[in-house]
Amino acid sequence: MKNLLLLIILTVGVGAFIKKCGPSRADARLEFEGTWTLANESEIVGGKEEQTARVWVKKDRFKIVSQHKSTDMRGEPIESEVTTVFDGKELHVKTVFAPRRNYQGEMTETPPETSSRVPVAGEVDGIRFWTKSFQGNAGPGGQVAGRETLLYSVKARRPDAESTEQAWVDAKTGVVLRSNNSLFSRQVNMTVGKETLDCAAIRYGTVADGEFVKP
Repeated sequence: MKNLLLLIILTVGVGAFIKKCGPSRADARLEFEGTWTLANESEIVGGKEEQTARVWVKKDRFKIVSQHKSTDMRGEPIESEVTTVFDGKELHVKTVFAPRRNYQGEMTETPPETSSRVPVAGEVDGIRFWTKSFQGNAGPGGQVAGRETLLYSVKARRPDAESTEQAWVDAKTGVVLRSNNSLFSRQVNMTVGKETLDCAAIRYGTVADGEFVKP
């Protein structure tokens, strides 16, 4: 089962095509809290995964609490809450699963999963989906979550696939508020991955240190 970390890091393969450099990088001194919705789907495997993620950021530290919904091979719902905290040194992850039916039709409970470790190089940057930067032309993107944005549009091609990415970036802070990413495979003639990200609300200002303790 995919969790928030996997969804963000994979980004449906688009990252393999797009360079992570450009003028839209978010200010590293920011403090804010916000709520995003994320969806990931594929024509190959079918189905759709959805998440609602609350995010707290204080400079290099962050906390993400995501409500994750998907289905198993039988079509049974899988629901979980994933809390991810980076305290500046260690990455902590706690996953709590909702009760679900087993193959006998009985409701069962799965114990929470927890882990704490020093992240590998580049891992934390991959999780910070709100700080991603882009190359390409940018124009007015209108308002998202009450903030004026710049719209970046990027396309990249190689012999077997084509990626398309649009990103609405806060014009003042550089925070990514909305994005649409897709990867089209010429080999199978279909969209093999599509990811959408949308900020419902964001508030800039002081965030309490207590948000960044181990869950």
